[in-house]
Amino acid sequence: MSDSVKFHSLEFVAYPATVRTEWVHALFRDDNGIISVVELMKTGSRGDAVKYLVEGVEKIRGEAVEREEDIPGLLGLVDKKIQAELDLACAVSALRTAVSQFQSEYKSVSLTQALGGESCESIPLYANINRSLLGNRSPGAFAHAAELAVRNGFNVIKCAPFDEVAIKDSIADKLKYAEAGIQRVAEIKRTVGKDITVLVDCHQRFDEDTALIIFEKLAEIGIGWFEEPIPEGNNLAMARILKAISIPMAGGECRYGKSQFLELISSRACDIVMPDIKFCGGVAEAQRVGQAIIAAGGKYSPHCPSGPVSLLASAHATAAVKDAYLLEHAVNEISWRADILSPPERIENGRLWFPGGTGLGATLNANTEEKQGRRWTP
Repeated sequence: MSDSVKFHSLEFVAYPATVRTEWVHALFRDDNGIISVVELMKTGSRGDAVKYLVEGVEKIRGEAVEREEDIPGLLGLVDKKIQAELDLACAVSALRTAVSQFQSEYKSVSLTQALGGESCESIPLYANINRSLLGNRSPGAFAHAAELAVRNGFNVIKCAPFDEVAIKDSIADKLKYAEAGIQRVAEIKRTVGKDITVLVDCHQRFDEDTALIIFEKLAEIGIGWFEEPIPEGNNLAMARILKAISIPMAGGECRYGKSQFLELISSRACDIVMPDIKFCGGVAEAQRVGQAIIAAGGKYSPHCPSGPVSLLASAHATAAVKDAYLLEHAVNEISWRADILSPPERIENGRLWFPGGTGLGATLNANTEEKQGRRWTP
């Protein structure tokens, strides 16, 4: 079988998990009848990622795609345009991931191997507890979620505690509203103890001055990294913050293309780079980013507060990079999450265990789709 991919058709399956979470999947079928499942995120209020994906498949349907990195050119797109719109980056990344997954099936190898790595049994994760805290955002609820993650074998926990802060707030209001977040982090640390690393995601809610003040308060508690304290794009301000603080700073979750991630390292805007396969250009681009970042002296820790399809694909992109740091996993969001996949997602002792086999290694479980999902053809 040739390695070139010819897209034939497209369907979607969505799982409404909670009031704030819907996992949307594109099911690509090639001319051989093989299906590649890719998770995407409906980031736009009008579902523009889905619209762009439908248009993209229609444009290249039946055309031989030799390499996943050829997708933008076949769609008549340049990186600058893709980087300017997250929904478009999501659609392009999904198509590129689908090509990588199809080609790993054609070669009868795992996706990890197709990306240049060696297959392994499992990789380590860190636990993002934020998405499990729907409805109760008290310090005690944060601490309980962290304690549950620790009982399940995780020794690195991430939270996003600054709900009340908005970038438009005055400096005084930012600092006032941030106190609730400081209390949440302090209660987590008090509960889980000094041997558990706590990471803090600021969701870009501060400015340079308030970020440094908040960091000092968090440093007194003891945290492992400081993630996206200010809005994305101001590399000079991020570099000044990183120079002033005493722990690593992480970022880059919505960037597209290797050059944008290398820019973060070269400008010293952060030292832990977090590509998300749903936006960065897909699994192969994430692997290239990881290799390049580590070679440049940074750390590679893929962003993935997503469903099991995205986590498994991200795990392949992590396993394919030597010396990669931990992969993110949103824990305890819904009870039936593992059963979305066949074979079921396996997470034990703070690690994701690969299902084996070729390609992604798993597909959507028809029984769970019937109970929890909805399918449609565009």
